[in-house]
Amino acid sequence: MPATGKGPVMARWRAVLRTAGRWLTLGSLVLGSAPGWATTRGPDQGGYIATDATVFSFVDIAGVGGGASVLAGTDDGTAALILPFPFSFYGQARSLVCVSSNGALYFIGTLADCSGLIDFANTDLSSTAPPGDRPSLLPFWTDLTFDAAGADAVFYQTLGAPGARRFIIQWNKAFPQGSANPVTFQIVLTEGTDKVVFQYKTVALGQANPATNGALATVGIRDAAGQTSDRQIQWSFNAPVITDDSALAFTASNEPTVSSPTTASITAVSATLGGDVTSDGGSTVTERGVVLSASATNPDPLIGGLGVMRVPVAGTTGVFSTGVSGLAPSTSYTFKAYATNAAGTGYSAAAPFSTLVAPPGTPPTVITSAATSPTQTGATLNATVNPNGDATNRRFQYGLTNT
Repeated sequence: MPATGKGPVMARWRAVLRTAGRWLTLGSLVLGSAPGWATTRGPDQGGYIATDATVFSFVDIAGVGGGASVLAGTDDGTAALILPFPFSFYGQARSLVCVSSNGALYFIGTLADCSGLIDFANTDLSSTAPPGDRPSLLPFWTDLTFDAAGADAVFYQTLGAPGARRFIIQWNKAFPQGSANPVTFQIVLTEGTDKVVFQYKTVALGQANPATNGALATVGIRDAAGQTSDRQIQWSFNAPVITDDSALAFTASNEPTVSSPTTASITAVSATLGGDVTSDGGSTVTERGVVLSASATNPDPLIGGLGVMRVPVAGTTGVFSTGVSGLAPSTSYTFKAYATNAAGTGYSAAAPFSTLVAPPGTPPTVITSAATSPTQTGATLNATVNPNGDATNRRFQYGLTNT
């Protein structure tokens, strides 16, 4: 059994040990209540989504023919590494990382930022930042050591062809403090997609071991100041919910991609408009449709814009179209197709069309837009009326939508 060598840590170990039984009971109930069900968390305010519905495909890079190694024989050690390709994390391109023997990886600005880091005491990310408050990947952040008989090192290796490379960082046979058995796990960073995957080869240490299955670890990702900005996903904190031969994937969702605005069946007061949602951006599309406005009023229609009519259409991705009525005759319009997911709203390019001349006797047309300047007792109501050449009385009708 490896020696701890840390008096203060032993006090912390005993405190956690007293709570571990409760977590072991709760964890077994959670896992046993829904076998085989996938868990998804997020998106956070940075658009990241986490899921355990990902394939475990551990590539062992330790040993002969594997990757280079660092931190062998260390306790509370760190090593700076240069990434083989730019990696975007929370919207910024990253090129340097600091690997900690304690199951954490930090994105850093300079190589010197990796020195002097003491992080053996994992924290609850919802309230407390890791030391240094850096953007972090935390696959198994706890008090680990390679300064023990049978321990190995952290390995790293780049695999694949340029454009689709994977950079793997593997903690191989790292011992939780006080444990007779080691853990092995890895991070996989993918070029181009900027996807983060945590893979767990060996984390089950037996029910008698308080560190088993991550019961003394923090697992998740975060940006700097993530606990206040909600740019983080904590998968678990001191809970035995990580299992052997499992994986977690973290991906950043983007706004949907929308293209090909189309028009058809244009009359004096109506048109059929559409588009194509070619990608959901990595997050489920919650609404799609078209927005349009009279070009003279607003040549760049966006949801909530001046004089903009919003027409939702059922569905998520793919080609769609919808009939739009209540248009003004002999009027130039601009429209866009749009789609919305958790990351925001994506639009197609703007496209123009013009309605036809209204035949004699055509009723007036009205386009309403959102109310403005709301107060506790009133608001400004907005609409555009085309009288189609006849004298027209104009007024608003309104009422309570709920009572």
